Amino acid sequence: MIKRNCNLDCIRGLAVLWVVIHHISMNYGVIKFGQCSEGMNVFTFLSFYMVPFYIISGYFFNVKKTFTTFLLNKTKKLLIPYMTFTFFGLLIFEVFSLVDKGGIDLPSIRSFIPTAALPSNTPCWFFISLFCVNMAYYFISKRNSWQRHLIIIICFLFAFLTNGKTQIFGYGNILLGLVYFHIGTLFKEYEPYIRRKGVIFVAACLYVLISIFDPQRLSFVLNLQVCGLYALNLLFSVAAMIVCWNIASLWKYEGFVGRNICFIGQNSLVLFASHRPILSYIIQPALNHFIPNLGYPVFLILAFISILAFYFVLNLAGKKFFPFLLGA
Repeated sequence: MIKRNCNLDCIRGLAVLWVVIHHISMNYGVIKFGQCSEGMNVFTFLSFYMVPFYIISGYFFNVKKTFTTFLLNKTKKLLIPYMTFTFFGLLIFEVFSLVDKGGIDLPSIRSFIPTAALPSNTPCWFFISLFCVNMAYYFISKRNSWQRHLIIIICFLFAFLTNGKTQIFGYGNILLGLVYFHIGTLFKEYEPYIRRKGVIFVAACLYVLISIFDPQRLSFVLNLQVCGLYALNLLFSVAAMIVCWNIASLWKYEGFVGRNICFIGQNSLVLFASHRPILSYIIQPALNHFIPNLGYPVFLILAFISILAFYFVLNLAGKKFFPFLLGA
């Protein structure tokens, strides 16, 4: 487990669990996609939850591989799971349509174009985004240091220009993903510095002050700045990651909770890619049918526990019988 770096598995595990909570809350109607909540609340306070996936991926980036080896590895790790869970979401959606409407309901291709994800399983956008980020950064990494920094600055500026505008296959989140991926490589290069007490203190102050005085919320899926300022969101997210990076290093991961969060972090792909169709087309319809008029706290707890139960079964069965389809 030490070799896996439990610190980063913890961050990734908590991030994917928050993704699940965020989507449960959206399905219930507590928050709405693309709409800003008033003032500082838990959803704006933790709105950097997609950033860890890009930064941690950048942290583990290996430039020494040949491009063919790199391409095959990322195809296995990202593109195959993308196709697997796109089909998985579509299958569950069509079964739900047969039961609920008595016939199949083909998803609109128009909704596929902005993010490269079908509406039956919207989180699949992330796999295409991260795959493109990896491919682009492989070639960026061949440039010298100042050229890499310049290219990333240009990517950030173009990401800013596409903020809130119509995109094709999520090129806005790819551009912004490149920025955070690059920051992940810097975390690896300068990790001793981000563990200094002074840096942690400044990062914590920035994170808290920005959260209080200018709450941030970026919808990464469409690179849409819902609340706050675009440049300030970058500072907010990096400061949050520095704090998380150091807090995670203090946890021993020895208890039931710690071990299971590490397990989820190590196997975050399945939970990330499967939870939305399970929530929308199995759990929520069942709860609405058998226990109508549930309050938000009870709905959240029941849906969360149910998703985790589905996840553990799906992950174990997939790893045993179909590991290739999960990118293993």
